Amino acid sequence: MRRYWRQRNDLVRAGARHIQRIQKAMTQMNIQLANVLSDVSGMTGQAIIKAILAGERNPHELAAFRDPRVKASEEQIARSLEGHWQEDLLFVLKQEQDGYETSRVTTRTKFSFGTLYVDVAGTYTSRSFPRYTCTAPVQGNPMREIKETDWKVLRRVHPLALERFCERVLGEIDRVSRDGAKGHHARCLQIFRIIQQRNREIARLFDNPRRSHALTMLAQIRSQGLLTEDEFSSLSPETRGAIQMLLGAG
Repeated sequence: MRRYWRQRNDLVRAGARHIQRIQKAMTQMNIQLANVLSDVSGMTGQAIIKAILAGERNPHELAAFRDPRVKASEEQIARSLEGHWQEDLLFVLKQEQDGYETSRVTTRTKFSFGTLYVDVAGTYTSRSFPRYTCTAPVQGNPMREIKETDWKVLRRVHPLALERFCERVLGEIDRVSRDGAKGHHARCLQIFRIIQQRNREIARLFDNPRRSHALTMLAQIRSQGLLTEDEFSSLSPETRGAIQMLLGAG
């Protein structure tokens, strides 16, 4: 167990070092993205960096990658991207970005909760939650699947959580569509990106609800704030404890 966590911590530290060097390269180009984003390893920061490395230089086009949940406005982000593009520093930026993405490797850790065994696969970054998947049931494990009562809870809350997620997405789209500071084309592009992004999240969170993967799905739904406290409390203490441990709250 210690070796697993040591490896995880090594990966987190390696990723953090790459992020620091990414920020340094951008600062040297007078790109002050770190002043408007709390973490360039987040969704918006990574989308902007990848677009820069793909050849995009227009600050407003880059700022259009802003996630609606980011506090800074697109105009503020665009102003932070008005730098000078030096080939040697862009080369350093690419090297460090490649190193950061390489550090986000998947490690596997097996936890034991009494007789409940969960195999967890996590993609670790400096700020993100792990993404969880469960392996196939182990022969002879008396609790290879969650309890029948918990499985019924998941089947009941699954469509409710999906509706909550979609309501959140529609709210994002509505805010973008009413943003009069942007042209129609820019808004259409941003809405298209939101739909693409959220569709991938829907697939990861809600597709293929099987009992053997139910604990994973419940943990993911819980981590996204899509499970109410009453719904979470209706799960058995064993399943609640396993979910809290998976999410680092136990």
